[in-house]
Amino acid sequence: MRLSDLEPRWMDGHDVVPRPQATRLRFECPCGAGHLLSITSPPWEFAGDDFATLTVRPSVQVAGDQQCNQHFFITDGAIVGI
Repeated sequence: MRLSDLEPRWMDGHDVVPRPQATRLRFECPCGAGHLLSITSPPWEFAGDDFATLTVRPSVQVAGDQQCNQHFFITDGAIVGI
């Protein structure tokens, strides 16, 4: 599965913005239930030129209200470990 399949958006507050202005990345959870995940920098670090090459560190652990318990990495635009 690729990050680009999950409708990713660079965000600042509630606005979609270009990456240099973004404070977070929003995308659909790879579990397929349709809920949105939002990760912020910091603590996550983003590397890559676009969604096809994006690497995010550390890993993403879904917990709390979502209850899907997904745990994965985003490496070179791929969702790895689900």
